[in-house]
Amino acid sequence: MASDAWGEDVCLFPCQTLSAGQIQLDGEMLQGRQIQVDEHVLEIYMAKRSADDLDPDDVGLRLWPGTHAMAFILLHLERSGCLKHRTLLDMGCGTGFLGLLAARAGAKVVLSDRPGRSLELARLNGSAAGAGEVEVKALAWGSDLVDETEGAVYDVVLLSEVLYVAQPSCVPWSLDDADLLALAEMTKAKLSAEGHVWVTYGNRENGGAQFAAAAAAAGLAVEERRLEEFVPAELLQSRAASALRRVKVFHLQHAGVAVEDGYLIEQFDYFSTLVADYEYAERLCFNRTRRRNRVLVSQERAGRVHGDFTAECDNFQEPG
Repeated sequence: MASDAWGEDVCLFPCQTLSAGQIQLDGEMLQGRQIQVDEHVLEIYMAKRSADDLDPDDVGLRLWPGTHAMAFILLHLERSGCLKHRTLLDMGCGTGFLGLLAARAGAKVVLSDRPGRSLELARLNGSAAGAGEVEVKALAWGSDLVDETEGAVYDVVLLSEVLYVAQPSCVPWSLDDADLLALAEMTKAKLSAEGHVWVTYGNRENGGAQFAAAAAAAGLAVEERRLEEFVPAELLQSRAASALRRVKVFHLQHAGVAVEDGYLIEQFDYFSTLVADYEYAERLCFNRTRRRNRVLVSQERAGRVHGDFTAECDNFQEPG
């Protein structure tokens, strides 16, 4: 489900209501839905009330436009061999839909949210889905800081629709800079040395530049990606996708790390033509990418210590 006018429900994936699938969670009535994303079929519970009718603390009980965008990003990562056997943290997971989708694609997943109904819903959906290796842990940043992940770091971190002002007190809406920096610092702390962060943001507050500045201040390299790279053009052009078209996509890594998806895909394509075993080809491509990344990081460190010595090397002449 998605929200076109941030309240009117629109289904962008094949979706059907489960006839016998209503339960109550701490006073909130939940409806079971079966959602198909490519070849993956998930049955999850979400709030029956529309997103605009939910309390601020319960917005995670629904799916949002950025959730759909992230689902397409996960399909892209799956097809590129970038999810299987990788550790993945879904921060602010809400229903757990995205993390469970990643688990179906072979990732080792931790669903995380602040303590409350969203975390309980993620735990409920995680136990019911049978989607592979999935854990559920409390994690929150800023003034509500809590961390049950115990210092673990992850190959992939998802931030989908965790940037919003649930009930704005002023217009125009704006994101809180201190909260953004706390989120960026927590994200950096949870990211492995060569890991990737994917962010989808519904852009209700036009806060993309605010978030990018916070991520850079925390020591993360920020790249805005085009939605068209991941979402089929025919879907983006449909009337039902007006809210989806506003979604911003960001890709983050530790500053100085230069592993690019394009290089990774190029190497996988190369090795898969030489090796029949898919998983062996995948290991070869990641090993080569890691070696390339170590060289690039070493070059950057040498540059910081010794300055730019490339011109001197290029002009070097043997004595005598």
